[in-house]
Amino acid sequence: MNPTFFDQIQPALAVERLDAYRQDQAEPRVALARYLWNMALCESLYSPLQMVEIALRNALQRSLENHFHSPHWYDVPACWHLLTSTQQSQIDVAKQNLARQNKPLAPGRIVAELTFGFWTAFFNKRSAQNRDIIRLTARVFQSAPKSQRDIRSLNRRLTLLRELRNRVFHHERIIHWTDLDTRHAAIRELCQKFNEGTRDGRDMKRYSNLLDQAIRSVIDVKEESDIESLFTPGKTTALVETISGLDDFELIAFIVIQNM
Repeated sequence: MNPTFFDQIQPALAVERLDAYRQDQAEPRVALARYLWNMALCESLYSPLQMVEIALRNALQRSLENHFHSPHWYDVPACWHLLTSTQQSQIDVAKQNLARQNKPLAPGRIVAELTFGFWTAFFNKRSAQNRDIIRLTARVFQSAPKSQRDIRSLNRRLTLLRELRNRVFHHERIIHWTDLDTRHAAIRELCQKFNEGTRDGRDMKRYSNLLDQAIRSVIDVKEESDIESLFTPGKTTALVETISGLDDFELIAFIVIQNM
């Protein structure tokens, strides 16, 4: 490696970040090779970590909706005692962000704004002492063996996944972890039920129906937004880029959400 190349790239990547890869006084080319290796390893984990995060988020959303009989469960007073002050603040911030962007405060939009930490907080030590939360989280993992639905056990596993997710998504070093195989196996286990329910993806009828429902929901939101635009300053979006159904979309990938 040309010595000047490392000197030029080091400020861009940050000295402190590269120092993590040469704690054994490794030469520059070895440190950079380790950095690239770590980047490739993180990239390989993006998809499974994203699947777990979205699946957990939506499974808890459905459980909360059913429990409080409202898609706006976060506005139901009976729900407030289940949330920590941090969770309540995150919901307020989510609403503020959407309002600032002139977007409707639809449940799906608010849920998408909330962090992974918001959802894993339903499994922490405080939650383990709340019977309502225990019932809610048990429904999320209702297909798992009873021994694996214990909230304390779930908290330990989700904490490991959250730590891994945060390091991967923030491009931090993970190649020194000796239990990556175990953590990856936990991710695969959470996705196994999907393969069992679809015969390894050969029977997707149920999820095709869910996709159709999702598109109808998008159409409803678009129509609601169009109507609002008629009564707000600026150009209206009504009759512009109208959406009529499935044929107006191009399916690029399936991201399936299910109770775990």
